[in-house]
Amino acid sequence: VLSGTLMFVVLGQLLTLDMSLTFYMTLSLVAFLVAQRHPQPRRWMLLAWAAAGLGVLTKGLVAAAIPAAVLVLYSAYARDFAPWRRLYLKWGVPLFLGITVPWHWLAARRAADFLEFFFVHEHLARYLTPSADREAPWWFFIGVFLAGSVPWTIPALRALVTGWRRAPRGEFNSILFLWIWVIFIGVFFSLSDSKLMPYILPAMPALALLIARLPAPLLMRDFRLTAVLT
Repeated sequence: VLSGTLMFVVLGQLLTLDMSLTFYMTLSLVAFLVAQRHPQPRRWMLLAWAAAGLGVLTKGLVAAAIPAAVLVLYSAYARDFAPWRRLYLKWGVPLFLGITVPWHWLAARRAADFLEFFFVHEHLARYLTPSADREAPWWFFIGVFLAGSVPWTIPALRALVTGWRRAPRGEFNSILFLWIWVIFIGVFFSLSDSKLMPYILPAMPALALLIARLPAPLLMRDFRLTAVLT
């Protein structure tokens, strides 16, 4: 599903950090999901922490901020706090810091204004102000999503409409977690004053998983309708 998605086909031919960021965020997401059901979750959670750290090195704090926000929203909505007990913070946090801190520390030693430029200008100012000169209307990513998810646009919309349901108490709901991941990335970057098409790339692998779980006859019907519309 993902390899046939228009956005991935097009942006996969471009040299952009957003695709590398998407790889590390997806690796972190998948490792986290596997850890929720695996009999030995620690190694998977350490992989999730390491991937998040490599994502931060690739394109900044967004690689850690988005997964953290999604976990908070999932726990609050589903009333499921069990994943917090599987984070293995006493091993994961040192691993994450061991990957991310040395490079930033060396860069700050080389350039006196690096920390202010990187954290204030490249994160806060870029998100909260039009300083990057990349303004677009709030619905910009809706259009990007509709066009970028071709030929799976109809199943994608169907997955987003049905993916919000809660699971029984005490059971981890991976579908709901993926749904919040996709929705949060779209809303988060829609609120930003800086908008570029690749910003929502990290949502697409999770969206592909939501599409792939739909019943095969329904997918075939939607796919034929998309072919006719195309």
